[in-house]
Amino acid sequence: MIEALNANGIWVKLGKIQGITQTYSVKNSPLFSFYRFFIPENIRHQGFRFRFKNYCSREGMLGLWHLDHVRLAKSTAVSGKVPDLAFGELPSSPLKLYQSMPFKQLKGNVAKELTDSIKIRISNNYNELLKAENSVHSMIESRSGNILLNPRTLLEVPPVVPQNQRDLDTGYHNFTNKLETMAIISNLENALASAPINEISLRSNYSYTQNIETIGGFTEYFDNNSVSKDFLMKNYYAYDDGAAELALAVNSDSQFQSMLAVKYTANVSDTLNGIQILIPNMAVDVSAQEFRLFIHQNSLESPPIYTSQILKPIHTNNASSGMTLYALTDSDNKPISLIINPGDFFRSLSADYRYFKRLCHSNRLR
Repeated sequence: MIEALNANGIWVKLGKIQGITQTYSVKNSPLFSFYRFFIPENIRHQGFRFRFKNYCSREGMLGLWHLDHVRLAKSTAVSGKVPDLAFGELPSSPLKLYQSMPFKQLKGNVAKELTDSIKIRISNNYNELLKAENSVHSMIESRSGNILLNPRTLLEVPPVVPQNQRDLDTGYHNFTNKLETMAIISNLENALASAPINEISLRSNYSYTQNIETIGGFTEYFDNNSVSKDFLMKNYYAYDDGAAELALAVNSDSQFQSMLAVKYTANVSDTLNGIQILIPNMAVDVSAQEFRLFIHQNSLESPPIYTSQILKPIHTNNASSGMTLYALTDSDNKPISLIINPGDFFRSLSADYRYFKRLCHSNRLR
């Protein structure tokens, strides 16, 4: 529900958006949709405010909602859409598997870890075809400014790619394009070798210009013609950006005990000190439930080289940076550093059979 405060201090409805129903498949969340609401003259006053209100049963994804690119602006057009192209996601990771990995593990192994493709998500928010022109992809080491990838064409046309990526119809478009890895490998290895401290930040930049991008004289829509993202290579592994976006149920009973495991690969010997987990508030309070963390070397079939004490989830209200660090400890609850040999290793979570576990989480290994 979208509401605005009128001059009498009463909240009045501007519009509503219907949520998904109980019959909707929860395997994939719906795509973002574009909405526009006109503010009547009798609502425009010095104390103007507006708000969003959600009515739901708090049943997991069926009750979640997300807002993005909220904009309040004068416009000559009341109906219709804005002639605007917009990136729908930040640049994808330059690594094959991870968003971030330890500096020590990447150094000397860039050719092995570097991805050979990039992902692009772009949306045409207009009701007619729009053209993305002069598109560019570049990469730098953001601390030093050293160039890792000189500007290259981002959006291609046949025969380089199967379809025209520059003439875009209404809606979302997802592309996967080749990354010129040979142009990056030596530059990145040099950046790792010359870094004054054992960390670097890789910044990937996407940009384009648009053939038509004004309505009623506005040019504010230029803001979403470029996006960039920094990927920190420091002292941890991370498969994602730290936001919990997938719900995983760990179900156990008296007959069996289930386990949730994540695989990592060490290129050189290292030490593991802790695991960061984000468990946001979702549907039910799980703070009284219990679980253990295990570390396996080489295979999940082998006995764990580390077993934690009984742990409990810690809720957070900050879904972007509210991770909890579960330090590795000995039997006296003193911090330890676990030696990890080169090769695969696994972080696993096992729930106590007395409870039904429903943990939505993201994790990092430090």
